Amino acid sequence: MKKIALFLIAIASGVVQYLVAAYVLTTLWSWFILNRFTTHVITFSNAIGLLIVLNFIHVVTMDASHDKTEASSFDEKMIKGSVKNVTNVIALYPALLLAAYVWHLFV
Repeated sequence: MKKIALFLIAIASGVVQYLVAAYVLTTLWSWFILNRFTTHVITFSNAIGLLIVLNFIHVVTMDASHDKTEASSFDEKMIKGSVKNVTNVIALYPALLLAAYVWHLFV
């Protein structure tokens, strides 16, 4: 039962991370890309798709260079993943958005 709960928490935190990251990406796109280049507005669903593609590329390239000797249990992997997702949503993405907003004011 514990493993199922950890898995569901990891999935939920990953979904929330993708939603927040898509919002940040659409905002940054409109601030920095849309006004500088002749391109289209990126929608929320397009941002999620772009994030999925970028994550796929990251996983494929990291899988080739990642050291496979690191052994950890299922529980450790789920907890580490959930903590990373929550940290990104609470700390990293707001800090990135704030820094980009300040930069946007001067550009």
